[in-house]
Amino acid sequence: MPHGRVPPHNLDAEKSLLGGILLDSQAFADVVEIVRADEFYRDGHRKVFEAMSALFGNNQPIDRITVKDELTAMGAFEAVGGDEFIDLLDKIVPTAANLAWYAKIIHEKALARRLIEAASSIAQLGYEQHGDVAEFADECERRIFAVTEQRNAASFVHVKPIIAATFKNIEALYERQEEITGIPTGFADLDRLTSGFQPGDLVILAARPSMGKAQPLDAPVLTPTGYVPMGEIRAGSSVIGADGKPHRVIAVFPQGVKTVFRVRLDDGATAECCDEHLWYTTARAESANAVREGSVKTLAEIRRTLHVAGAAGRLNHRVPIVAPVEFAPRADPLFFSPYLLGLLLADHSLRALSERPGDGEAGAEAEGIAVSVDGMVARIATPARRFSATRLALEHYGLSGLRRSENFIPDDYLRATPAERLDLLRGLLDADGEVVDDDRAVDFTTSSRQLADGLVWLVRSLGGVSREEKAVPDRDGATTAVFRVRIWFPNGVVPITSRKHLERWSARPDRFPGRFIESVEPIGAKPCQCILIDSDDHLYVTSDFVLTHNTALCLNMATHVGCRGQFQKMRCGVGIFSLEMPKEQLVMRMLASEARVDSQRIRTGKLIESDWAKLAQAAGVLADANIHIDDTPAVSALELRAKCRRLFAKYQSTDQPIRLIVVDYLQLMRGNERLDNREQQISEISRSLKALAKELGVPVLALSQLNRSLEKRPDKRPMMSDLRESGAIEQDSDTILFIYREEVYEKDKEDVKGVAEIIIGKQRNGPIGTTNLAFIHEHTRFENLAREY
Repeated sequence: MPHGRVPPHNLDAEKSLLGGILLDSQAFADVVEIVRADEFYRDGHRKVFEAMSALFGNNQPIDRITVKDELTAMGAFEAVGGDEFIDLLDKIVPTAANLAWYAKIIHEKALARRLIEAASSIAQLGYEQHGDVAEFADECERRIFAVTEQRNAASFVHVKPIIAATFKNIEALYERQEEITGIPTGFADLDRLTSGFQPGDLVILAARPSMGKAQPLDAPVLTPTGYVPMGEIRAGSSVIGADGKPHRVIAVFPQGVKTVFRVRLDDGATAECCDEHLWYTTARAESANAVREGSVKTLAEIRRTLHVAGAAGRLNHRVPIVAPVEFAPRADPLFFSPYLLGLLLADHSLRALSERPGDGEAGAEAEGIAVSVDGMVARIATPARRFSATRLALEHYGLSGLRRSENFIPDDYLRATPAERLDLLRGLLDADGEVVDDDRAVDFTTSSRQLADGLVWLVRSLGGVSREEKAVPDRDGATTAVFRVRIWFPNGVVPITSRKHLERWSARPDRFPGRFIESVEPIGAKPCQCILIDSDDHLYVTSDFVLTHNTALCLNMATHVGCRGQFQKMRCGVGIFSLEMPKEQLVMRMLASEARVDSQRIRTGKLIESDWAKLAQAAGVLADANIHIDDTPAVSALELRAKCRRLFAKYQSTDQPIRLIVVDYLQLMRGNERLDNREQQISEISRSLKALAKELGVPVLALSQLNRSLEKRPDKRPMMSDLRESGAIEQDSDTILFIYREEVYEKDKEDVKGVAEIIIGKQRNGPIGTTNLAFIHEHTRFENLAREY
């Protein structure tokens, strides 16, 4: 036992309960709902209760004779104490009136023992754990809740007290004479059909994803072992994030066939994605703001604002630069020092090292070749033997006997550590680079196409910018075209070490041009998919080391409830779990919607004078609201329930208790990894959300994606069968709402523009039907429509 102490127990209560059942076997039906056999502390008592349970299950009487017979059949009669123990039980209790109380004592002592056991195992794990601390904390919460949730067992309740409570509720409704009996959504027609969101209900709001992070299946995605096609990425795969480190793919969402665009950057890099794909960019207007932060935009938005307004040809959208990439460690060491290999590649000395002198004897060493930096000469002997280490290394990397126009950087070096890649780059630039006048940049010229491509890879993988300039004649007068690559690095990264370069480099002003989106052009339709990664910024690396990014009605409802909603004459608090959008961007969208200010003007900073007053008023309203946002990515169902419990308890006794929980969105939650099937994971998540709604007595509004199969139907209105990944969502939910905007599909129909249908596909305690709302795109806001519409 922990610390040598005896765990909580009450042997008298255990014996009294067993003896009481022998006196009144009919009481066993009440007792069995309170206590289980494994909750008895003494093993003998446990076996007697198991024997009684077996008799009860077989509809046999429970008395000292039948219990003795059952224990004998179980082979446990002598182990529990034989006739002497059974006789003692028969005489120890004068009445069976208090059996339920005895059972409760046993149950509570067992619960205390399980809590002690869980705490002890948590302490042991704490001393031994070597993994992620967040996973350890999650496991601790899981173990504690597994014990405490056993207290919530419910039993039958007679209809009489329920009728009394129901009549009291009916009288209150009659006195109020209100249509809305639950949490108001702010949309009159929807509230009329639903009477508001009811306490304890799980409400699903489902729609076609309008902002999918979709790339074609053949688009390259960078992983710790190199690039792989998007179509090969699976849940559990690792991809490289903006910080250059591997991040786990939480979920993969097929998007069907979509129109794909090629995005070209001004440094020649390209990436492919759909028009709804999200990018994090910093527009010129955003970089001029005091915060100087960018924002997430769809490719469609970027296409419309590709150039700065009023400055034709000036590119507008700068994309972030990836941090130095950390590839998977290799098993074998590098045969050449990275810096030395850079010198040899730039000095075109590899062919000389590969050739065996014609006049040397076997085992003799030739005079060799020399490479120099800052006047310091290093001489490398030319190998005379066929199997010398130098020659074998050259052959291993495929560098033996190459002409200068055939040189390349071996893959082992391209995927080496950041420090090794930087050493290789410095060797190349020290030997044959040239610092550019009036710019903190370095030019490198080579006649090898492969070497130029490898250099570009090195620079981009280290967080730099490289642009290949127009081919120029060879400096030695040869007619063969050569390739010139210009290189920049952000402040703090110096790609050269030679004295002659550093003197010129240090005299140049700091300048880092960044990478700008230059053009966007359609290239046809391709099957696509999007991925969700376990990263706060949702950014991952696609082709050419380009960083790309990984609900409005729901947000409008949450804002209305938090700012203006009332329930039982009290203001309402709201908890929002934003699994996809960072909290800052969520609040920016809430501000734009509440203030009715064009969200594009906010993002670009091009506000007009009247916008400021609207934004100030909206900020005051939102700041006064009891709205709480958690933007933890890939939150688990257990973690979400724990956070909701704490938030609910914190504000339960205030004048603005929590009355609505919003989850955006359900498919982004992390499922139980012990379940291999994603549908089973979603089923477990939906059950957990329903249990949370019942436990706290508040509605839980969860967003859900729809299957892309609905787009193949002539009528695109969503149905129950379109709910993505699990029929359990339909089963667990109390209300299911679908959003349908016909203008998305019928772009030429004027009468449907700005109109959204809200379809009530399921309502456990009310009618199904359809109501229309106005959708104001520039404000990302839904509004009530005029009645005559």
